[in-house]
Amino acid sequence: MSESIVLKCVLLGESAVGKSSLINRFIKGTFNRDFLPTIVGCYASKEIFYKEENIKISYEIWDTAGQEKYRAVNRIFYQDAYIVLFVFDINKKSTFDALKDYWYQEVKENSPPEIIIVIVGNKIDLYEGEVIDEDDVKNFCESVNALYMLTSAQTGKGVDELFYMIGKQVITQENFGKIKKTFTFKMKKSIYSSVSTVDNNNSKRIKCC
Repeated sequence: MSESIVLKCVLLGESAVGKSSLINRFIKGTFNRDFLPTIVGCYASKEIFYKEENIKISYEIWDTAGQEKYRAVNRIFYQDAYIVLFVFDINKKSTFDALKDYWYQEVKENSPPEIIIVIVGNKIDLYEGEVIDEDDVKNFCESVNALYMLTSAQTGKGVDELFYMIGKQVITQENFGKIKKTFTFKMKKSIYSSVSTVDNNNSKRIKCC
């Protein structure tokens, strides 16, 4: 019988960097050009089975609003998270600067020390030339001990690999036993979840506002 753990995962970053699209691509395998900006927060979940380790991880994923007026509210989502994905648009330097100057500092001050940090450079399908110095990104990742992945929510490149990588990182940590005890929990029904769509595959479900 396989072990099963639940991990709360929160996506943070500026508005329009593709947070909702990344979640939609991971959960449903589709891309929607007509996503409206997220208001406050949305929730979705998906399970991944790691055959080699015989472990099933259920990702409880929270999308958050990037607009400045919702920043204080976002704290309720990541204060008890174990994984935070900082998403930026590789074609807009301002989104990476905001990640360094605001989002990381905010999470560092309001999250548990064990939190896993992942830096996600999204929209590689739109890449036409270097806007952000790649060495700056890699140096920042090293300085905060973060994982790093490039993705495209539109084409799907790197998205499944992103979440698989996160699970591997969790499983191989020395304090895995502590993680299972501390961060495995039943998600309470969100007051922000007003729509529920169930896929044909019962292991996938999405709730969003």
